Amino acid sequence: MDNKRINEELIKKLINISIIEGISLIILVFVAMPIKYILHYPIAVRIMGSIHGILWLIFLYVLYKNVKENELDKNTVIKLVIFSVIPFGFFYIEKLLKKNYLSTTR
Repeated sequence: MDNKRINEELIKKLINISIIEGISLIILVFVAMPIKYILHYPIAVRIMGSIHGILWLIFLYVLYKNVKENELDKNTVIKLVIFSVIPFGFFYIEKLLKKNYLSTTR
């Protein structure tokens, strides 16, 4: 990472998809799940779960592209995957990526 130029646009894409995916997880856990179990309306989880699943796969794809192009280290990748499945984990993902991979001049 020291001598290699980082593709900041690709890092920004990872941040953006992590935010979108994270919001979908929050909606799934805190809106769709209560609708399913309290109001007995399971379609909410089916719909939101499908949307969230697709967004998570997109997140993994963009993460993979970053691993290949920006050579993210193994520990960072593990942290990103773990925090992608924790509600509000996208805040940590954004902070970690901005701190370690984006220049401070922007």
